[in-house]
Amino acid sequence: MSIISNGNLGAVYQPDYFETSRVLAADNALTTTATAEPTFAFNVGKNERVVFRFTLFYDQDNAGDDLQYTIKSTDSTGSTVAPAFYSEHLNAIVPGGTAFLAVTTTPNTEDTLTTASTGQGMAVIQGVILGNASSATTVNLLLAKEADTAGDTTVQEGSFLELRRF
Repeated sequence: MSIISNGNLGAVYQPDYFETSRVLAADNALTTTATAEPTFAFNVGKNERVVFRFTLFYDQDNAGDDLQYTIKSTDSTGSTVAPAFYSEHLNAIVPGGTAFLAVTTTPNTEDTLTTASTGQGMAVIQGVILGNASSATTVNLLLAKEADTAGDTTVQEGSFLELRRF
């Protein structure tokens, strides 16, 4: 177990594992408009650190309908907020079996998992976010498909979010 400080209350012991907090209950067919998936929203308090991991299983019917995502941090009015610290690592196998790796430290930007194939894919997006000192925020995962063709790009039931707060 790790030890963290909890303000004036002293040391707090915390288990060294992620908490599976949200599982997608039904398939989500995507459009070209980035839309927040409410299942994957979580709050970050002022100066709070959250380690997150999204595991997305998806199906892509047409080449070019690539999965797009944005991890967006907003305040209570819906305005975009820049966290004090942000780091994200993408590890994915896109349709066609190609590995896709990316690292970013820029929050609130769209990323695309590009492939020329169709079929099943899996993306693991993990990172850490440190809330800023002035406002608590809500973090949303916005999902879309890149092209508007007759085929579907669907994030599948059973995709999930894991969190660890400290």
